[in-house]
Amino acid sequence: MLGQVTNNIPLRFVITGAFFYLAVSIQGSIQSLMVVNRFVHFSQWTVGHAHLALLGGFGFISTGAMYYIIPRIVGRPLWSQNLADTQYWLMLFGITGFFWALTAAGLAQASAWVSTGEQVFRAVDVVKPYFYLRSWFGTMIWVGGWLQLYNLYQTVRRRKEILVIESAT
Repeated sequence: MLGQVTNNIPLRFVITGAFFYLAVSIQGSIQSLMVVNRFVHFSQWTVGHAHLALLGGFGFISTGAMYYIIPRIVGRPLWSQNLADTQYWLMLFGITGFFWALTAAGLAQASAWVSTGEQVFRAVDVVKPYFYLRSWFGTMIWVGGWLQLYNLYQTVRRRKEILVIESAT
């Protein structure tokens, strides 16, 4: 089973997406507790939660589905397994870092609001360093998306190889 997950790109994306969806479900349950919700609501925590669901859960599952379905529709193998593998790691690190940067920003932001009584617009300085991280990790996700688009475009565009069998007569 482990060999299938490491070698099968679509399966790897779908399993990772399912893991992200499980993580976002657990985080959502914790966030629904009144004591937690009072603290993190309206902060970057909820933005990180939404991005983990959208990009991590559904993004990975839909990417795996596209890598599985499109080569079968056009009747050709995926153009580049290495490109898909690079995309996987870029998106995995990007989404994980993006989520943790926003979660930390939300906790710092909520802490500034609650502990020091900071006004909402003044707490922007507290989250600025996290926004730089968010941009860096977001760029990794963006590049991964373009790699997928290019890989699938080349898969569809590529001509079918015609086997020429020479008969020895």
